[in-house]
Amino acid sequence: MTPIPRVTTTLLAFLLLTGCAGFMPEAGTAPTPPRLAAASSAPHTWWAVRFQLGWPEGEAPDFSADLLLADGLVGPALYAHERQLFRWRFHRRAVRDDAGHRFSFIFQSDAATANAIFDAISARGLLYRLSDAGVVSEVTMTRAGDSDPAATSDPSWPESLQARWPVFIMGASATWLGMIEDCRADGPPDTDMASLRDHYRNCHADISATWHEWGQHAFLHHLAGLFGYEAMQVRKDITW
Repeated sequence: MTPIPRVTTTLLAFLLLTGCAGFMPEAGTAPTPPRLAAASSAPHTWWAVRFQLGWPEGEAPDFSADLLLADGLVGPALYAHERQLFRWRFHRRAVRDDAGHRFSFIFQSDAATANAIFDAISARGLLYRLSDAGVVSEVTMTRAGDSDPAATSDPSWPESLQARWPVFIMGASATWLGMIEDCRADGPPDTDMASLRDHYRNCHADISATWHEWGQHAFLHHLAGLFGYEAMQVRKDITW
């Protein structure tokens, strides 16, 4: 068994940048992640756990790995500490740049809860297995913002939208995670890596098909109704 992916911690205080070195535990030992100091006195600081995923040149990103991470690593930690989380969401991206294919769990909590979540994720044997399989190459825990609800929203948006959007995306993230859990109920959640990857690839295909067929009505239509069916400006072809 190879060591767990390198884990680094970076804390941004108000005017002081403080970093903690990453750790590489010996193979087969439980990791001891660095402690996250309280970067401010605010009880609802933004944090991010980011998983760097392998993405071989010349291949398309395997987005099914995001489902495995959400369900197998983040989900148990999230539910164990859900009452201590003020806001939370997922972020998925895959672009051929320095960040590459990355899956993130972003949340607001105090530092003690953030430490507990990081401990729970780092201690799961599945993380070792994903490292061995080359699925996850690095995990980082970062302070992502202060207590402002808008701290991790797009700064180009109007201020009111920045402040209120985190509640919307939290609900959407919970819906997506629930759909993964519904699919997982049809198969074993933990088996050999090849079967595990195949299972989440099937889940990804099923959820993508649901989005393709029902996303316009279930999501976009009802959002349009909520905003009074006013016209929406589309600046580019929505194919992503």
